[in-house]
Amino acid sequence: MFPATLTRKLYDPTQSHWYMQAMRLPGRIMLTRPYVDIAGSGYMVTLSHSIYEGRYVLVLMVWLK
Repeated sequence: MFPATLTRKLYDPTQSHWYMQAMRLPGRIMLTRPYVDIAGSGYMVTLSHSIYEGRYVLVLMVWLK
């Protein structure tokens, strides 16, 4: 999501495809295909990686122009 973008109150990042993919494959860096962000502000890709034995996910999101 672009910084300061309004989204649904019920947004749960743990239900996102990039989160579930990182948790399913611990120790691997996952890269998504371009997709429209949750607010519909534009296309982005996400790099995600589970850390601390699969308990947390580190995320880097990149917006495409």
